[in-house]
Amino acid sequence: ISGDALLTASKNFGDFSTKLILGNSIYKRQGGFISDNSTSLVVPGVYNINYRQGEANVNQQYGSEGLIGAFADLTIGFKNFLFLHGSGRNDWNSKLAKSNRSFFYPGGDISFVFTDAIPGLKGNKTLNFGKISGAYTKVGQVSVNPYALDNIVTSGPGFPYGSQAGFTLSDNFANAGLKPEFTTEKQVSLDLGFLNSRINFTAAYFNTKTTNQTIPSQISAATGYTSATINLGSMTNKGIELDLRLTPLLNLGPVKWNFSANFAYIQNKVGQDLGGEISLGNSVYAIPGKPYPYIKVSDWVRDSVTNKIIVSKNTGYPSKAGPLTAVGTSLAPYKVGLTTSFSYEGFTLSAVADAQFGGLINNSIGSSLDFTGISATSAYAGRQPFVIPNTVVSDGSGKYVPNTSTATIDGNWLFWANTWNRTDITYINSSDFWKIREIALTYDFNKLIKKWKAIQGMSLTISGRNLFMFRAKDNVWTDPEFSTGGTGNAIGKTDYYQTPPTRVYGATFNITF
Repeated sequence: ISGDALLTASKNFGDFSTKLILGNSIYKRQGGFISDNSTSLVVPGVYNINYRQGEANVNQQYGSEGLIGAFADLTIGFKNFLFLHGSGRNDWNSKLAKSNRSFFYPGGDISFVFTDAIPGLKGNKTLNFGKISGAYTKVGQVSVNPYALDNIVTSGPGFPYGSQAGFTLSDNFANAGLKPEFTTEKQVSLDLGFLNSRINFTAAYFNTKTTNQTIPSQISAATGYTSATINLGSMTNKGIELDLRLTPLLNLGPVKWNFSANFAYIQNKVGQDLGGEISLGNSVYAIPGKPYPYIKVSDWVRDSVTNKIIVSKNTGYPSKAGPLTAVGTSLAPYKVGLTTSFSYEGFTLSAVADAQFGGLINNSIGSSLDFTGISATSAYAGRQPFVIPNTVVSDGSGKYVPNTSTATIDGNWLFWANTWNRTDITYINSSDFWKIREIALTYDFNKLIKKWKAIQGMSLTISGRNLFMFRAKDNVWTDPEFSTGGTGNAIGKTDYYQTPPTRVYGATFNITF
């Protein structure tokens, strides 16, 4: 059940305009189920729980959560070119303890349309719109499920067994003192419109900080748990966003060409108040002072001078190093997007492309392919012994020299399935890519159906999605956007459990009556 109540009031005072909104939001969710089943029916085809052998499998669950919010929003304008806006909201969330469930978060912004304020710019055809704005916002949220504050005992699998009851605890240690997460953001932006808004440009700088992060941290199994949910540390995100829209870029009567491009750079960093690094699984860590998520993997023993892999003079094989190596962030800091469309008569051809740069991915799927011998790399030397490129070997005096002659004793399964795939550093690749997300061709039949009074519109679209992908040269494995950790915290690792990327072709025929 959800409901919102709003009270709106507006009033002009000379050159000033005001608008006030007061509101209340209520959300309530309840759910539950009861199930019973058996894997051993006495009479085939009779699906009745009474006609079974042995104990029935039964399950009952119930859940409830609620949220109440109260908010206010005020906007004051002056001569329609200067606007001051402020808001505030207080939430009461049932998923937190009574002492923490009430939290308040405000926000405010100011904008100045200087093309309307400066007389010399009014009616200017070259620069027809210009606005400068700044904002400060604070947002609170609760990132836990209901009943996540207590270590709840549940019936164990296979119990009760006869008259014997059995119960179990979750592997995650619940924390009754969890608090809301808060994210504060400061932003300044510039919006410009040229040539009657045929050219539109937006630039923005932002700086956000998140505190009281709710983190599932791994802990020693000796505690009886393998993870714990905690509020810990802060994270900052700074960056710029640029957006350019040319609508149209070209206008030659029946021929129109629209084009838009956007660019974003985000620099994020884990706060020093985290206290120490935290493992989030899938080779991903939160490390104070480093970008997040950060990848740490197993590595080979290397020469401290050249950082090249050391191989044995006897086997030609490298040796696995003890400590993990921090290699970089799995979240690409640079992103680019392009959109374009061409129109002629009733035809429109459109395309969307985007790219990311500067991130890494742990292609663990490569280890599985090397192990089975179906990867191209495992046939690198024709399954024969070979000298591992860019390695060094001891010269006997404590120094290391380039390896030009010490070959592996095996170039088949002993090397690829039992040696080379034993470290993750082997499969660390750039996650850079360019993708053609979509190409679509649409034909509008409106000119042909003008006399058809019953039909208001008709169009046919043929489209393809994820048609082309251009990866970094060292990423011979798979799409870097597909990750074992999905889109959550632990992004940055692939394996053979995931589905491969797909191309989608389609056609859409629309008729409006």
